[in-house]
Parts: sequence; C-alpha cells; structure tokens
Amino acid sequence: GLCAPCAAAEAALVASAPRKPVLLALLATSPGMFVASASFLPSAVALTLAAAHHAAWLTDSAWAIVFAVLATVWLGWPFVAVLFVPFAIDFLIRKPVSSIKTGLLAGLGVAAPVVAFDAFVYGRLASPLLNVLRYNAVEASDTLYGLEPASFYLKNLFLNCNIALLGLAFKPTKHALPAWLWLAVITARPHKEERFTYPAFVSIYVSASALPPLLVLPPAAALGASRLAALRAYYFKPQLDLWRALPPNATGHVCVDADWYRYPSTFFLPPTARLAFVASDFDGELPRPWYSLHSAPSVFDAVRADVSAFFNDRNRLQPDRYIPLAACDFLLTLDDDDGVVSNDDVVFDLLASEPILDPVNTPTLARAFLLPFYSHRRARFRDYRLLQRRS
Repeated sequence: GLCAPCAAAEAALVASAPRKPVLLALLATSPGMFVASASFLPSAVALTLAAAHHAAWLTDSAWAIVFAVLATVWLGWPFVAVLFVPFAIDFLIRKPVSSIKTGLLAGLGVAAPVVAFDAFVYGRLASPLLNVLRYNAVEASDTLYGLEPASFYLKNLFLNCNIALLGLAFKPTKHALPAWLWLAVITARPHKEERFTYPAFVSIYVSASALPPLLVLPPAAALGASRLAALRAYYFKPQLDLWRALPPNATGHVCVDADWYRYPSTFFLPPTARLAFVASDFDGELPRPWYSLHSAPSVFDAVRADVSAFFNDRNRLQPDRYIPLAACDFLLTLDDDDGVVSNDDVVFDLLASEPILDPVNTPTLARAFLLPFYSHRRARFRDYRLLQRRS
C-alpha cells in the first residue's frame, strides 16, 4: 500500500529518463529507496512527490511539475521547497509568463483545499505548515531531539546510495542541483536524522544514471544487496519475528522499555492487546494513545480537544505515559534489563527470544554490510526477549 505511490512515481521517472536501463537498475538495487518507499513519514511523501516532479521536469511538463512541487510543499514537508529552486529558475528563464500563470493557478488549486480541510478538521483557521516552520526553523526547537556532526549524513548517504553519490561530483548537471541544495540545508542544521536525506535520493540517482554503466552498476548492485541483507539479518527479521511471537489471543498490556523505538506498528499487536511503556532511562516525551472514540462525540471533537495537558513542545518526560511493571502482561526487552526501572516484585517467564545486533560492540564494517566470511564472525549480538508475566 505505502509503496504503490512511490513505485508509480519511480516508473514515471524511469520512463522520462534519457538512460532508462541504468536508472532502473540503480533504483532497483538501492537500499535507500527500498526503505524510504515503505516509510509512513513526511520525508517519504516528499521523496515520492520529488520523483514525480523530476519525471515531469525531464519531459518539460509544466503543469505536472508545478503541481508536484506545490503538493510536496503543502502536503509533504515545507522545507523541501528548496529542492525545487533549480526548476523554478530554469522555468522562469525559459517561460516567464507561463511559469507565473501556472504557479498561481496550481497554487490556488492545491492550497485552497488544504486550508479548507485543515479549518474543517481543527474547527478554526490553522496552518500546520507554518507551525512546522516556526518550531523547527525559527525557534530551532529541533535541537531538543539530538545533535549530530556533519559527517552523519555522509555516512548515511553512502549506506543508502553508495556508488551513486559519484553522480553528484562527476555529473554536476542541473538535475544534481536539488540534491546539493537540500543536503546543504539539512547539514547546516545541528539536529540530523537519516530520514531527512530521503528527498535527495531522486536527484542523486538521476545524476548517477549519466555515469558509465560498468563503473556504477556492478558496485551499486553488490553494495545494495549487502546492505539490505544486513538490515534484514540484524534488525528487520529479529524485531518482526519477536513481535509475531505474541500469542494471537494475547490480552492486556504489551510493554516496552528503553527500546520502545523497536515497536513496528499496531498491525503487530493482537486486537485485544494494548501497547504500554514502563519507566526506563529514557527521559524524553513518548507517544500517547489516540483519544478513544468512546470519550469524544466524534473524531473531529477528539482532534479539536485541548491536548496541552498531555503533550509539551520541549521534549520533556510526561509521567502519565508509564504504567507499573506489575501491570504488564507481556514485556519486550533486551537481555540485561538495564532499561527497566522498577521495584515491583513481579516475575516474567521467557516466551521467545531473537538475536539482535549489538552495534556498540560490532565493528563498523561488519554492521554496515553483510559480508561473507566476515560479518557474522565479527558481529556481536544480544537477546531481544519476549516475556510473559507469571500468573
């Protein structure tokens, strides 16, 4: 479901490219595109719309380009507007009157329904777009969620795009400019996350498709396969297998501690079970279950309710997120239990366990790629365990 729009945009991109087989091979072997296309994130939506925009740019389809640009900014992520500066300059120079008219009409066609929908849902005029810009760019509140050095993105881009990065350096055409601009913007921000690089992938691969096929395709395929194999063996498989080990008729609270971020989604919870958090050494703000529809006359009343008592914008711990360990029916935790902080006299029995990578004690190369005769010899693992409270 989530992958379908991205696949359609990629198909349009390949159909529009001058060197279709090379671009198709690069996209098909890309770890970054594989992970991003299935992500339910604003940056993943921006990636899909950026692919549609780039496809229209390659075929000079003005209306399609402008619509994709505005949809990306209004429906996806406002910061990615910088991706489209090269197109805007190119279009204005070549077709000044047409670009202005198209921009105004498409802007009205995209912005008006979005503003009307937001006003209807929130019961007042509201702009999530402006709120995101204010919070992250103006107030710089994104720094509350972690800081990383500039090298963080270089490492992540190599893992996700590998040899395709050469296209930015050796084929600096106008189609490489969106990636350069976007990477300059996000690198300047002290808060960095891998997902922020997603919108640059399309520009990177379009540029790389102009490189000699024998130079780029064999290493791209080998590195891409090795990276995807590592992700599956070290993270995807053990995490999902352990959540699948929950009894189908499980009821009550399924608890997580400091490793709460390993929770895949509600699709892996039995219908009669609920996710819960137990206190740990994590001191930030955790998610809160959506308002029960039984406590509000309609979903719109739930959206419009005052949530200031339940959330804060300073990433401070909210005590109401946690339940006592004794209230947990199941617990997913790493083997050492260091994350759990509790004085409750409660006993859990082991239901299942999976070996999951210990990144602290595993060499960089062994954890980044699954290399024959090397990675499994050098990799270190810990037990990720599913426990059930003893009756």
